[in-house]
Amino acid sequence: MIYFIETSAWIKFFIMEDGTREIQDFILKESHQSESNIFAASAVTYAEMHATFKRSLNGNRLTEE
Repeated sequence: MIYFIETSAWIKFFIMEDGTREIQDFILKESHQSESNIFAASAVTYAEMHATFKRSLNGNRLTEE
């Protein structure tokens, strides 16, 4: 199965906020359930995530580690 994951869900996978545990559990469960499961994102997801991580770093929500 192909799962399309939008940027806000991918962000939740990496940054703790409401819904983080649910999206982490879903992605980890589905990725281990079948080798044919694929996670997809739009072409702009990388740029959107980069911008979000940069804002989070500048706003002290994240550290470089």
